[in-house]
Amino acid sequence: MYVILCSGRGTKDTKKISQMANASPIVISDNGANIYNYDENKIIYQSKIDFKAVQEIWDFAINNDINITLNSICNRYKSYNSAKDAVIINSLSEISDNDCISELVVDSCDYDSITSLKNFIEKNYSKLESRNFWSRIQEDGLKIYEMDILNKGNDKGNALKTLLDYLDIKKEEAICFGDQLNDLGMFRNCKLKIAMCNGCEELKSMADFVTDYSNDEDGVAKWINKLINRDKSKKM
Repeated sequence: MYVILCSGRGTKDTKKISQMANASPIVISDNGANIYNYDENKIIYQSKIDFKAVQEIWDFAINNDINITLNSICNRYKSYNSAKDAVIINSLSEISDNDCISELVVDSCDYDSITSLKNFIEKNYSKLESRNFWSRIQEDGLKIYEMDILNKGNDKGNALKTLLDYLDIKKEEAICFGDQLNDLGMFRNCKLKIAMCNGCEELKSMADFVTDYSNDEDGVAKWINKLINRDKSKKM
């Protein structure tokens, strides 16, 4: 049995959480742009964004006061603002030639600026798409708008399908837990779909089950224990 983390986070962060949870050493990260076995240091799948496009988007973001993070297997590279577990750089010339940039993550407190970047991408890059446009309120009360940029066709669902084929596991044998819109594709490529009770309504409407507890209340573990106890009672 494999317990695999499938995350919108970068590979480095996803690996750290996977190790803390004693999960399987394969992780899906960057919203499906990377599949990596960290025990074997093996890239199972990776989607590289054209570096010329990365450079142009980087310049646009910096010129419009938009924070930009570049995710790769090796590191997260962050523009001028600080970010946890990220390498701060001032220029793309600081990036190693071995680093394959697979996802761009941008955020800004200015809605018009980040919307202009979204329009810039749609107008100039037919192979890219902006996704997961949403807002959140920081602890200081400031509203931040965020967006992911990936090659078209990369999402958690396609990554899960690729990994299941790689591991020779049937879709009917896969169980997925999710909470947000970026989990919709993953739900389409597994048999049993469980949404967190604090998840978005669209995902919950697609789920076979909804947990009784949130992710902050160990909702996944409690749902699995409930399933195990139910199966035990059936055998008695």
